[in-house]
Amino acid sequence: MKLGTLDLTKFKRLQRRLNETVRGTVGLLELIWIRAAKDCPQGDIGRLSNLEIAIMAEWDGDADELVDALTDCGWFDPSESSRLLIHDWPDHVPNWLKGVVAKKFGGFLLYGSKPTVRNHGSPTMVGEPCLTKSSHAMPFLPHPQTPAPRDSGDFDLEPTQAGWEAVAAELAAEGVRLPEKACDSARSRGVLPHEVRAVLEYWRENKPAWNAGALYYKVLGMRPEEKHQIRWPERSAEFVKAVQKKTAVIVANKREETKAKWRKEQAEAESKSASLETEYGPELDAMSTEKLREFVAANLPLRLGQLPDNGAVVGSLRGELLRAIASVPKAPNMKFEVTSC
Repeated sequence: MKLGTLDLTKFKRLQRRLNETVRGTVGLLELIWIRAAKDCPQGDIGRLSNLEIAIMAEWDGDADELVDALTDCGWFDPSESSRLLIHDWPDHVPNWLKGVVAKKFGGFLLYGSKPTVRNHGSPTMVGEPCLTKSSHAMPFLPHPQTPAPRDSGDFDLEPTQAGWEAVAAELAAEGVRLPEKACDSARSRGVLPHEVRAVLEYWRENKPAWNAGALYYKVLGMRPEEKHQIRWPERSAEFVKAVQKKTAVIVANKREETKAKWRKEQAEAESKSASLETEYGPELDAMSTEKLREFVAANLPLRLGQLPDNGAVVGSLRGELLRAIASVPKAPNMKFEVTSC
């Protein structure tokens, strides 16, 4: 690994994105570079599937998430011809591999975002294949054809021109400035119209989390069968504020519901206590001390030690006694035997 790589922001981003240790991240990148030298010497790693790349890196997690992280963090570059290229691969490979690629393939194929100067050629412009030796020019690879349609399940929108035009029109209606370009990019990778529509619906459901530009770039970089919830930028401050406000309203409403429920229960308890007092209070007050102790010993033994030596029973003990009296089965039109003190 090149000196200083561990200090790169994109290295730290990848480590955090994959929730890996420094050692684990170094090992993952080194495995990709070592095995790419054998299997993808030109750096065109995108000719492998995401699963094959994950196997190459001995990654046990989700293959799509791994490739997304490597791409988003700048270790892979999107390519129309090869899907993905290892970032700046020709600049960092050992000299022996440069010789092998020059002899066997005629040079490295690279799609750069800036003019790039090579040792044996003039500056190359954006989007052109860049070769390490101009004397071994490789032909420009054609734009990939749309793969045969996959099963779209319940969707009847087939990857026809009319279907793509309908999706592009929906994107335009949401403010996307170059909907046709975004759709063409997704289509070239084998994405189906209904998959783009799912992304669009998810974007609508989360307004105003992302603007139309984020929707454009999401569709532009889509891949077949990609989950529409992944690879979005951070949600806007406006959206976060709206969610916080909504959450605060929900919490406040819940708090009011709890208070209202408590007040209702209190009112019902007070009403029941008043009813018990009206019906059974006279009986309780008329019990002799001996009779009261017998009743408590039989029905509320734990409360026996709390009976007053003299005077009326009050407080929570009185309430429990009234409920106990009410629960004791009685014959019709009969009351407790009451003995005057």
